[in-house]
Amino acid sequence: MPLLPGDGGAAVRRHCEDVLEAGPAPLPPSALARARYELSDLVDDLQGSGPGPEGTAIAVETWRRTAELVLDSNGCWRGGGKWLMRELIALDAAAGTAWASRLDVGLAAALAGDTALLQQAAEECLALAGGRLWEGFHQEAPIDASH
Repeated sequence: MPLLPGDGGAAVRRHCEDVLEAGPAPLPPSALARARYELSDLVDDLQGSGPGPEGTAIAVETWRRTAELVLDSNGCWRGGGKWLMRELIALDAAAGTAWASRLDVGLAAALAGDTALLQQAAEECLALAGGRLWEGFHQEAPIDASH
């Protein structure tokens, strides 16, 4: 049974497909700067981390932030959980890249104590997005910063 009268919503469906196909709007400059800054910080933390709970947390967060910035830098939709990896796989298929496998292997190695591959992937992602960001980065505090 059609959800809408007439063509059953074909025009709405077509519009939704067009929006999905077009991809998300580019990140605003302030959001891109924040993502670059945060990933730069994580890469430094990853370099100094070792095995154990803290190293695991840093590696997982570096993996996630790198994946998100790769997708953002390529005009792709993000996902959460398994969908983040599925979006990386779709990007790789469309662009002939290997981000999904590189990040998967890099995370596995980092969890085993060798952070070099994950660091390399994060550094390449940062280069794609404009490079590491430290100097000159600032962020306005929310008006109600009591929380």
